[in-house]
Amino acid sequence: MKLRKCPVCSEYTFNEVHCSQKTRAAHPARFKLNDKYADYRA
Repeated sequence: MKLRKCPVCSEYTFNEVHCSQKTRAAHPARFKLNDKYADYRA
């Protein structure tokens, strides 16, 4: 069970669906030193 965030109301929840929308993972992507896409995000 992981913490999730509702894109509609910005509330945190453990449910997959909130405000009739699918929730997103509330955690950032894992950090890697050799990230081959880092130049595209900066």
